[in-house]
Amino acid sequence: MLSRSIARSRLLAVPLAVALLAAGCAGGGDAEPGAPETSSGAAPTSSAAPSSSAAPSSASPTPVPASSTGPAENWPVPEMPAEAKEQTAEGLKAFVEYYFDLINYTGQTQDSAPLKAVTSRSCELCATAFIDVADLNKEAGAWIVGGEHDVTVFTSHSEEAGTGIATFGVVVAPMTIYNSDGTLNGEAEEEEDILGAISTEFDDGWTVVGFDVSEDS
Repeated sequence: MLSRSIARSRLLAVPLAVALLAAGCAGGGDAEPGAPETSSGAAPTSSAAPSSSAAPSSASPTPVPASSTGPAENWPVPEMPAEAKEQTAEGLKAFVEYYFDLINYTGQTQDSAPLKAVTSRSCELCATAFIDVADLNKEAGAWIVGGEHDVTVFTSHSEEAGTGIATFGVVVAPMTIYNSDGTLNGEAEEEEDILGAISTEFDDGWTVVGFDVSEDS
């Protein structure tokens, strides 16, 4: 039987503590964003052709990973594979792998919206370990570098009633946490052999309703 307790597991203890510490010492910068200046001067006396340098670029911004200087920028949102949309055991396996891709994206960017879209608020651990952490850090201006989750899905079962469950093992990479002013908040070593299970429901797509880890992990 899997337990909601995540003692000694960095999935909850480290990120949540970091988020709360960061929120407490962020200091809430009061700098006002500079509004773009608007010109109210007279119109030019001659009609000038638009500069070629003003033409919009069709190139996508270069993704920049999270580092000591800030969270990731222009980081691509993981795309759900077609198989992950199927109500089958194979589809559930693909979805769980995609879900961990979203967890990694959330940690890199502090953007929890894509993860929220496929997570029920009834999943308390999803909120406290991943979603709330990202939201708190974003609000505080803090960020995480590393901490990527490398998952292996062991089993997946899809029931006709529209429910599913998958078991997994995950390795969490080393993590460094920075405060809003760029100072070091804390570090965590690699965490191995975290075992758990994800409970899901299917209604035009999978939604995570439960996330459990073994108390012995």
